[in-house]
Amino acid sequence: MITNITLENFKCFRHVSINPKLLTVLIGPNGTGKSSVLQALLLLKQSVGEDGLKYEGDCINLGDSSVTTPTICSEPATFFFGIDGNASWGGERIDYEYGAYFTSRTGSLRSSFGNLSTIIRISSQNRSIDYPLQVAASRNHYRPRIELRTLSAESERSQKIAEIAEMPTDSEWNVPHLSPSEPFVLPTEIGQKLDEVLRTPGLVLQHLSVVPAVRGLVRPRYPLGDDFAENVSLGAGLSGQEEQTATNLGYSRSSEESLSRLLTKVTGIGLRAETVPPQSVEVSAIAPSGPVNMVAEGFGTNSLILLFHQLIAAEEDATVLIEEPEIHLHPKAQAELAEVMAETAKGEDKQIIMTTHSEHLVERLLLLVAEGTLTADELAIYSFSKDEKGECFAAEIEVTENGQVEGGITDFYANNLDTLDRRVKAL
Repeated sequence: MITNITLENFKCFRHVSINPKLLTVLIGPNGTGKSSVLQALLLLKQSVGEDGLKYEGDCINLGDSSVTTPTICSEPATFFFGIDGNASWGGERIDYEYGAYFTSRTGSLRSSFGNLSTIIRISSQNRSIDYPLQVAASRNHYRPRIELRTLSAESERSQKIAEIAEMPTDSEWNVPHLSPSEPFVLPTEIGQKLDEVLRTPGLVLQHLSVVPAVRGLVRPRYPLGDDFAENVSLGAGLSGQEEQTATNLGYSRSSEESLSRLLTKVTGIGLRAETVPPQSVEVSAIAPSGPVNMVAEGFGTNSLILLFHQLIAAEEDATVLIEEPEIHLHPKAQAELAEVMAETAKGEDKQIIMTTHSEHLVERLLLLVAEGTLTADELAIYSFSKDEKGECFAAEIEVTENGQVEGGITDFYANNLDTLDRRVKAL
């Protein structure tokens, strides 16, 4: 789970720091930077393994660096993207900190890994010791410098045991111990474990799923693709995304059934996908009055298909980014959607970070905290704003244990109070 997102000199932000929880809600007026936080994560996701930032990719198309250059800076600045968190690979928990710096003037990218920590067993002098091993690595043009440290069991002081100037190309991590009195050789299996640890931030980013604001099936039939794909990317555009979603439903009966169950909870309408000649998929809405092609059904149910598909397909411990989940939904359905997302996130250990303009969705999440379905430590709400110079900010709204918010949510309630005041004056 991602536990911190920090951006500096990115688009409308000089600095913003978000501490996501199991469910994180970003609220605020249009144009205050909510989507920019998600875009930064997607930019990092599609840049994993690249020599620089990949502005056009499977997740997002930003054109070039001019789009991400801060509008509030008078000259080219260094962007900073940072994520912290923890992940479980192979049943082992790994804590990580990852930062990437990009200089728009030179186009160079530099990334660093700090405090990637795990327990690694190292054998020395016929003894086997479990070290809480910390890995600190910096990468300039993807040539890392790695520092290994162990934490003393008797104290919190750490000891440097090795420093590696080059990433090995043959899995041989043999390096000299810093102390000449005791030669130190890093066993091959430990080197393999280090490989896994150093890959963790990239794996976390690769496991991000995204549900864009524009979504839904707009054609009566779609061509049946070659195979099921877990990652329904945006690389082929919206039409390609629709085709892959329809293909997945055509190939996977379990995905179809799970998606239909969630749709029924929110809108009362189920779903059925059928393969029809010649090599096509037809998706139908199942209503009490009978089946009808999805394009003939109200767009509320249709807009949830990709959202629920991504939630279902996301792996355990993955993060799903959702733009305005409430689009096209009646207020009652918005509240029901909040329940489904909370149930899925908590029951399947999947983190959700969403932007929203729906007070009904936020109110239902707060109600779930009050009822004890969620805890205050599982829900984060951030309010975004913009000053007169165009700089954007984000402030966390504290959620109490009884499902209330400190100071209220002025973004929603100020408008309600204004409407009420005008209503009273009109009467």
